[in-house]
Amino acid sequence: MMKCFRFCFNFAFKFNLHRYIKVNATEEQRSIWAQGPPFKPSLLNTVVFLVETVQRVCVMLVNYKGRPHMMGAIENKTLLISLAGAYTRSR
Repeated sequence: MMKCFRFCFNFAFKFNLHRYIKVNATEEQRSIWAQGPPFKPSLLNTVVFLVETVQRVCVMLVNYKGRPHMMGAIENKTLLISLAGAYTRSR
């Protein structure tokens, strides 16, 4: 009987906590979006995005340890797919 009470109390507490956080987070997010001006694409924004993407890919490749600690860069299919996606996105 006590375990059932603990489970129900725990479940109700987590449900209400989740609902409270969800409501407050969405209200705060709406206020953040209302503050700033609308986004206007420009050449500067595009260049900054491309440079940042290339920098992140380069840092990831330089810091990738590879063998013997992890799979080699060519053997890691997920890494190759994400690099190819970043490369095609930046072109």
